[in-house]
Amino acid sequence: MGIKEFVKVSDYMDIYNIILGEKNIENMIALIKENKKVIPILYSYEDIFSEILSFLLSNKDRNTDLEYIFNMFVDILIGQLITKPSDLLICIKHIKSKKDQILFLKTVMHSRLVNDDVLIALGRDKNIFQQLPYDLSWVEIPILKYGSKIILSAKEKLSVIRICPLIDCIDDNSLLEFLLAWALEENKLDNEGIDYFKNNYRKKYTEIYGNSNHL
Repeated sequence: MGIKEFVKVSDYMDIYNIILGEKNIENMIALIKENKKVIPILYSYEDIFSEILSFLLSNKDRNTDLEYIFNMFVDILIGQLITKPSDLLICIKHIKSKKDQILFLKTVMHSRLVNDDVLIALGRDKNIFQQLPYDLSWVEIPILKYGSKIILSAKEKLSVIRICPLIDCIDDNSLLEFLLAWALEENKLDNEGIDYFKNNYRKKYTEIYGNSNHL
């Protein structure tokens, strides 16, 4: 069914007739197309919202109407509605495809509209992070956002775990190597961290300090 065939909604009361009535995702898509201001309303209904997102992710390439609605939906979601890491769990709750879940997370992380504080907070929230499908296409963003923020703002020496609280959750050693090398060059890494870096990333350590014993 094309968007042009969906029910035309003009009466405000029809919004709740559609939201609270028998579930019909296509009618909800038509509602969004007619008035994007209903998107924040729909967000209050977590299951419905996640199902709409799942539908759009799976069907956005079918035609230009659905692609337009997907982009509008996601822009409002990212720019206005996602305010904390746990919101990501709400969004992907009914996205059955892991591939679509990862696509959504990648879209959020790389969006110019996303609130940096959401990404920084996710970079230290092990509980939420472990419930999201792992893929380097999105994982590197919160890891690097958090690590860079604490390195730049710290007034004291930092331990490895403070620079990367999710160290046990990531598979890519290059992320940790990059952050620890940065902290070392900024003189922000504590002595135990320097030992850890020297023992685990000797090649990079040597690039920074040569063969001298820094400690």
